[in-house]
Amino acid sequence: FNQSIANALNEYFNLRNAFADGDTVKIKAQVPKFNASVDSIKLDDLKKDDSLILASVQQQVSDIKANADDILLQKDITEMREDFRMVSENLYPFLRTIAYEGPKLYWQNCPTAFGQDKEGSWLSNSSEIINPYLGKNHPECGELKDSLQ
Repeated sequence: FNQSIANALNEYFNLRNAFADGDTVKIKAQVPKFNASVDSIKLDDLKKDDSLILASVQQQVSDIKANADDILLQKDITEMREDFRMVSENLYPFLRTIAYEGPKLYWQNCPTAFGQDKEGSWLSNSSEIINPYLGKNHPECGELKDSLQ
């Protein structure tokens, strides 16, 4: 189970990096890899723990994949980034629900990711700010909001 989570997170970080690079070709190539890794998460392992948790996690996984699929439908990188924001907004509570136990993760936020009044958050495997919404040209926009370990 933990290895399948680690694989999905690695694909998520590859997707986040493609957004930080502003590379729509890499983004669209990475989405199917990310979704395949999410599909391979061994949710059945949760059945023996708690059926309520399993139902919640299954919904979160469905939302994560739906938002990732929406990225593929977009032509504009800003719209793609909006969908990535939703992937992140669903992935973070998913990790909290399953009581993530892997290497430390950082929940980071840019308060002006989509203009003055719209923030965007994302997960990172380092405390370094790699902003997927404004790209590598704006590393100054980002702050640590939480961490998981």
